[in-house]
Parts: sequence; C-alpha cells; structure tokens
Amino acid sequence: MSDARTLNAWRRWGYRLLPGDLYSYVLHLRPAEWPIMAGHTLLGYVLAVGVQGAVRGEHWAAALRALVIWVLFLNGGTLAINSVFDRDEGDIGYLNAPPPLPRYLLHFSLALLIAGQLLAFTLPAGFQIAYAVCFVLSILYSVPPFRGPPPGDRSSPGTGSCCSRSAHSLPGFIRSPSCINSMRTGVGAIARSR
Repeated sequence: MSDARTLNAWRRWGYRLLPGDLYSYVLHLRPAEWPIMAGHTLLGYVLAVGVQGAVRGEHWAAALRALVIWVLFLNGGTLAINSVFDRDEGDIGYLNAPPPLPRYLLHFSLALLIAGQLLAFTLPAGFQIAYAVCFVLSILYSVPPFRGPPPGDRSSPGTGSCCSRSAHSLPGFIRSPSCINSMRTGVGAIARSR
C-alpha cells in the first residue's frame, strides 16, 4: 500500500492534499487519460461547429460543459466502476501501481455516471443520447452478470467484448454526416435559446 501512495511526487502530493482514501478515488478515475479523452471530445466540438466556429469560440460554454461531463463523469466513472470489478493489482491503462480500492468506489463511480447523465440533459439531444448509450455500454462492459469472462480469460468474448467494440464504434458514428448535422442543429438550438 505504501508503494502505491508514494510512487512519485504527484502521488505523495495528492495524498497530502486529499488524505486517507480520498486521493485513491481520484486515481481510480485515471486522470492520466483525461488529456487524451479531452482531445477526442474537442474534436467532436470542432466537427460540430466547424474550424471557423471553434476559432470564434462558438458555443464554447456548452462545449466546455460537455467536455467535463464526458471526460470526468462518463469516462472517469466508467474506469472507476471497471476497477471495482476487475480488482486489478498490477499496472493498468493510465494507472501505474493502482492503490487498493477505496471502500465506496462502486457507489462513487455510479454517482458520477448518474450525475453525468443528469448534467447531459442540459445539452442537446444528440449529446444526451450519446451519453446514455455509453453509460449503458459501460455497465454492460464492467458489471456482472453482463460482463464477459475475467480479465486475461480469452475463452469466450462475452458481452464485454461486444460493448467495447460498440463503444469504440460510437465516435465513428458521431463523426458521421447525419450525426454532425444533428449536433449542429443542437448547438444552433442552444444559440437561439440564449
């Protein structure tokens, strides 16, 4: 346990700032992945408003809200709930030497996912639906009895494999012309309502 808490200066600083298991909750959200997810999410924004719209900062407040909801609430909540059921002990994606699971990590991750869906309702319908689909896929991918076999067991792909493939296909759908037009309509509706 001391290795996970003292792995590097960032960890030592984090556990001083958020004592006990509080920083462990943050680490299981895997903040090292946030810049990558933010980049993917910002690409969706640029595709929705166009390069010129992005340069002008068109609908920047809504885009920033969507970014936080998608990266922190959906992605962070998904990775935390996955940690609960995988019970990883070694290095995992974007988290070296994971700390022991905090007692209420499952509750915390579900609260993040649900809060994110509620916050998604403040954005256009396309975002609400995309969040809801990924929320369901997150549960199906991570939570028994839906998930596939334990990590490392490749004997049967299980539902988790299907959900993972579907979640990876969603960004392609979101970049499709019909979805981009729908997002533009949603972004336009935000602009007209203000």
